[in-house]
Order: sequence, then C-alpha cells, then structure tokens
Amino acid sequence: PTAVNTLTISVPGAVVGNPCTVGAPAGSVTATGSYWCWVSAADVVSVRLDTNATENPASGTFTVVVTQP
Repeated sequence: PTAVNTLTISVPGAVVGNPCTVGAPAGSVTATGSYWCWVSAADVVSVRLDTNATENPASGTFTVVVTQP
C-alpha cells in the first residue's frame, strides 16, 4: 500500500503553471518516498509525498523554488 500526503505553503508571486522544485532535508528522505510540487493556486504551492504506507519521514525544513519565466 502507498500513502499520499500533501501540504500547501504560501509562496507570494507564484502563478499557476510556474515550474517548481522541492528540496527535502536528508533526514526526511525515505527508501521509497518521492517529493514533488506544483503551483496549485495564485501564491500557493502544494508539496506532495508519495511513499510506502509504513514509512514515516522525519520533519524538517524544506526548500521550494518557483521559477518564473
């Protein structure tokens, strides 16, 4: 089984369609987990973790970069 967790964060100036990149701290990286992000609304970025349901990543400070053309 898999687990999906999504967190939204405020990123002033982010526009739907802008590409983004998420950086996870080493302690939050799991064996099967994958983090990704997208601009889900004006000024809002969603960060999602898809992982094995038995994994519980550590909390930490993540970095999100939104690229504006």
